[in-house]
Amino acid sequence: MEQELEDNFEKVESILNSDRFTAGEKEYLKFQLGMSDGFYANLWEAIAHADDDNLARISKAYPEEVAAYKAFKRGELRRRLQDEGLSI
Repeated sequence: MEQELEDNFEKVESILNSDRFTAGEKEYLKFQLGMSDGFYANLWEAIAHADDDNLARISKAYPEEVAAYKAFKRGELRRRLQDEGLSI
């Protein structure tokens, strides 16, 4: 169990330091893992609850974050994370 946690920590650290993921994708990963607080936690909640019109408005200020959210919902970001060894 301890080795599994250490392995996952190393995988997450590798992703967060990687240039293969956008800043928005990295922030969404941190949100999925419960590592976000304050502003970003509230931003992800707002994105998740926004209707199409409001999501478009949020996207004007936070395009990478909205793109990351949409990519995760479509399964694209999730598959890329799984390719890195994470299953979320």
